[in-house]
Amino acid sequence: VDSQKAKKVLESAGYSVEVKEDGQTLVVRDSKKNGLFSRAEKQQFKRRLKQKIKSGARRGLAKLFRHRNSPPSSASAPKLSGLRADVVSALINQGWKRADAQRAAAAASGNDFNSLFRDALKQRKNPARTFYFVKYGGGKYSRGFGTKAAAQRYAKRTGGTIFTAGPARKKRKRNGDPALDKAAAVFRKFHGADPNKVIEIEEQLKDSGQYAQLGQLLQLDMYHGPELNCRNAGIRLCSDPDGNQLCCIGGNQDIEAGLGPMFGLNTNARLVDLGEINKVWYLAQKSMHGFEPIEYHHRFGEEGGSRPRLMYDRDNKKLFIIGGDYEIKAVGIKN
Repeated sequence: VDSQKAKKVLESAGYSVEVKEDGQTLVVRDSKKNGLFSRAEKQQFKRRLKQKIKSGARRGLAKLFRHRNSPPSSASAPKLSGLRADVVSALINQGWKRADAQRAAAAASGNDFNSLFRDALKQRKNPARTFYFVKYGGGKYSRGFGTKAAAQRYAKRTGGTIFTAGPARKKRKRNGDPALDKAAAVFRKFHGADPNKVIEIEEQLKDSGQYAQLGQLLQLDMYHGPELNCRNAGIRLCSDPDGNQLCCIGGNQDIEAGLGPMFGLNTNARLVDLGEINKVWYLAQKSMHGFEPIEYHHRFGEEGGSRPRLMYDRDNKKLFIIGGDYEIKAVGIKN
């Protein structure tokens, strides 16, 4: 192909063509896309042009929408010029009163319009910290407006609906409860971490009060009797605030159907003694094992002392752990 003819054809099509020294190699650039500039140079030029357009638009809009018929400002409001005057106009367009806008612009600190405007917005007193948002366009939300008037103007322009949002609720502090504090201390000692919630369970107990949850009760092995499986019952193994008494709270504690077959009881007594507890199984998360859920067990009486007894209240369907020589330590239940 004749390079000169090819060059004429390409140039007639709008391309920029350069013939190399060998006379055969053509370097073709799309003049429409301005191939003489790199992508980074084009982006930098666009950013500079955008900044110039913005600054010019601000100055032009400030002059165009200046409030000619507005009442004169109070004597306490300072007269401003330059960038601070532009900030005042922008604040007025946000729904501010002229006097408040002038005072805020005068107290604002910054070297350009954006920094002055942001700092001036912080000067406004809004004790309730209530903000207004506009939902428009099938699920889109606007930025937060500090005044309802500004949100109404935006909603009118977009055809949206106004929503309000207040400050985040402060966590309500509980009144001082020594028993609750002691129960939290037992939880902290046993698990190696602070409790993150307080569960209130409403049920009839012989001794109501505050308890520390040690874990989920899985099984109770009787010393002279059966193994009582509680894995699917949802019973919490807890301790009193002093760490001296285990108890069963919540879940399904109804073992009425097993009293005869499992324990051989044929009495009509409402409170029955099921015997000594040999071993307790429970699921807990402790710091010593990285807070992984692990099944633990403890054998009572292996270091001397008496074993606790398991009692059952047939009227209230409630299990009770009575007596025993043990206490709650950081390592677990200790005889």
